This record gives sequence, C-alpha cells and structure tokens, in this order.
Amino acid sequence: MFLRRIVRLAIRVRTSSSFHTYKTKITSLTTQEVSTALRPFYFSVHPDLFWQHPAEKEVNENSLKQLNQYLEGLLQSGHPQQISLTFYLRDPKSELVHDTSRGKFRTVKIHLYHKDIHSAVHSVLSTCSISTKYLDNITHSQLQSSLRTASQPPVAAAEEEISFSFQNDPKQNEYWWGWKFGEDSLEEVEEKLHSEPEIGLRGWLRDNINKARSKLEKYRPLREETERLRNDLKERLTLKNIIWDCGWGSSHFRGCLLSFQGLAAQHSKEMEILKVWKYDNYLEEVPATERALSEVLRGIQIDHRKFQPAVMVQKYIQQLRKLTSALYKYRWQKGFPDQWPRRLTHFKLVVECEAGPLMLSPTGQFIAPASCPPFVLVDFISKNMSEADQKLKLYEQMKAKECEMYGRCLAELGLASLEKDDNVTPDLMVECCQKLLENSPLWATYLWNCRLRISQYYCVLQDGEICIPWYWEGENCDL
Repeated sequence: MFLRRIVRLAIRVRTSSSFHTYKTKITSLTTQEVSTALRPFYFSVHPDLFWQHPAEKEVNENSLKQLNQYLEGLLQSGHPQQISLTFYLRDPKSELVHDTSRGKFRTVKIHLYHKDIHSAVHSVLSTCSISTKYLDNITHSQLQSSLRTASQPPVAAAEEEISFSFQNDPKQNEYWWGWKFGEDSLEEVEEKLHSEPEIGLRGWLRDNINKARSKLEKYRPLREETERLRNDLKERLTLKNIIWDCGWGSSHFRGCLLSFQGLAAQHSKEMEILKVWKYDNYLEEVPATERALSEVLRGIQIDHRKFQPAVMVQKYIQQLRKLTSALYKYRWQKGFPDQWPRRLTHFKLVVECEAGPLMLSPTGQFIAPASCPPFVLVDFISKNMSEADQKLKLYEQMKAKECEMYGRCLAELGLASLEKDDNVTPDLMVECCQKLLENSPLWATYLWNCRLRISQYYCVLQDGEICIPWYWEGENCDL
C-alpha cells in the first residue's frame, strides 16, 4: 500500500556565484498518483494479456509481485534490497488480447535501486519506453508550490531532508529526485547486481523471520475473516466451492470476496442463476464427446493442462467434434501407421483453441489445436511417441515423489502450510524439499508454524507468507 510521505526539501538556487537555500515542505506521490502513473505500464504487462503464453504470463505475475513488494518496502523502510525484474510487454499497436501472439511483445529488464518512490516509478516507465509526462507534471507542480512557500518556517527536524541543487546550466544539475546523472551507467548497475554475493537461506531467514512471524500474526484475523466470507458466500449462493486460483495474498482474496459479496447483494435476482446450473446439460455431454475422440485415436486419454485457455463448454464440444470427424475420415481413408501400438491408452492428448501450436508439453502431453489437419497430427504423434512416453513416466514419478516430500516437509519442519508457484515443476519442488529435509532440525527452528511458498525469489508477502527460491543455498548449515 502506497502511503503519503512528508519530506523536507532543501532547495538551493544558484544566482551568480552564491547559493540561496530554502527549506520547505513537499509531499511525495500519493497512492492515486502512483496508480495513475503506472496505469499504462499495467496495461502493457498484465498477466491476463498473456493467457496464450503461460510461461510469459507467469514471469509477469511474479515480477509484479516483486515490484509491489519493492515499492511497499521503499515506502515503509526507505531501504529495500536492489532487485532486477523481467517483464514481457504487449505491443501497444495490438489492441485485442488475442492479438498478443509471439512477436507482438518484447522483453525488458528493470533494475530498481532507488531511494524514493518517484525515482522508482520513473525508472519503470522510462525503461519500458512509456511516457513520463504525467509524472513530470506532478514534479513541476510540486516544485512550483515549494518555491512559492519557501519563506515559510522550516518543518520539524524529524522529517527526512533531501537536497537538490539547481544551477543555471541544466547540464550541470547533478540530482533529480534521487538520480545522480553520470554516477552509474546501466552496465555498471548490472555489474553491481550480478557481483553481489548470493543470498543464503539461513542468513536471509535470520534477517526476515521475525518480520514474517509478526505479519503472520497481524494478518491472522484477516485470514480467518477471509475463510468466514468464503463459507458465507458458499452457503448463501449454494456453491460447491470458491477457489482462489492466484498467487496473490490473503488481503487480495478478501477484497475479491467483499466485492463479490457486494455484487451478490445488489443483484440478488441475477445470482439465482448460480442455483439453476444452466450449463449442466452441456457439461454432461463433455465426457461422451471426449470418449468419442479417444476411441478414434485408439483409446488415447483426453486431458487438460493447467494453463489451458478458458473456453465456453459449447465451444469446447464443437472443437472436439470437429477434430473427431476429421480423424474418423482419415482413419477410414488411410489408416494409422503400422508402428503404432494397438492401444494408446497411456498417452495424453489436449485439444485447445481453433488455432494454436502443435507441441509436446514438458509433462508429455500432446497439445493440438482443433483445426490441426489429421495427417499432421498423426505424423507428429508418430515422431514424438517415444519422447512423450519418457516424459510421462518421469512426470508421474516426480509427482509421486513430490507428494511424499510435501507430507514430510509439513511434518518434519512443522509448517502451517506449504505451497508452490505454478512455474515450479515437480522435479524442482522435489529438489528443494530434499535439501530442506537433509537438515530438517535446523530449518524447523526457523520455519516452525510458518507459511512457506516455494518460488523463484526471496520475499515476505504482506500476510506473512515466506517465499524462497527452489534453488536456495544454505550457507553453513551446522547447528
């Protein structure tokens, strides 16, 4: 949450050979100003724009979390750790979400090492080639206001003092809202970031565990209220469940539930549709339609992947029938390759949108668009059958191992909860958990009764959940 900060500004205006110093009060950016300034940036990187590209979507979602955490730390302590973020930006000429295909977005790296909110926001916008006019106008108006009130008495000495030097020659101005021009080039900043020593898990926990426990206790009533809201809405609207399918914290979930609660109260008649289950008839057709496609491909399993683009059930049935009809015709005319086994029951096929990539997923699933020509699909399955078999077996082994490691970590480390980001695959989760269990007595002293999330970075979330990277290093782990 962005807060209004009051700082004392010492403005030195040089006239001829002397400096005149004014001390006055100036406000930094407000919550509304920060939100307005970053709005074009959010429109370019919002994860929902990349629903066809789960890897890029996950990168943006994780980077946004870290950015929010950095800005929050900047306002609370004023000295957050330097971070380097990667974002995929939507091409501004692509007005429709479905136009966001490969080649329509670019990658940018943002390095944040600033001491005030204005500099951080300006860096984000300028790095992404987004106009900073709104931000510059705020700066200009604040400085004009400061000069007009420069004759007022100085504010309390407890307020933070920031010095700016404005000289007649603009090129000689060294400072501009936390930036010192020419002090560090982008290459030097990158070198500093890369040359910093690796963060060890033990040292990081030692520095942050008290903060995590404090936040965990502070937000315990919020988590309880969130669960109460969820159960109340489930009962009132006769819902089976309300699932928070997002990596954001409890406060965001609570806000979502409160908004939904208000919507349900204002539109009670419209909410009756949730009790009717209008689409039950369509949903009942899905298993039969999937079985028809399965049988035409010798019993192959029709599967779904987690990041599969959302589609209406009627459309999904149409897509399945379209591919089934084409494959029936192909089998009748040409038949399947002789090297195929009699049954493909241990293989998996995912049917997605009308047009999309034909590929083999990291977990061994064949992913095909509904419009894929049968001869192309058959040829692709033939060429990748062996690799798919290996990936499927490895994935199943890792999933079983992951479940085992999950239970052991909860028990031996005394965790209140253990979660992982969607981009942490089972093999990475297993590797991380095994390292934790190798010295479980040590890590239990830090993590007992904590909420742990395996991610790609170190972070303490707003509600006290601890994020650690799966590839963490433990320093000296001796007790």
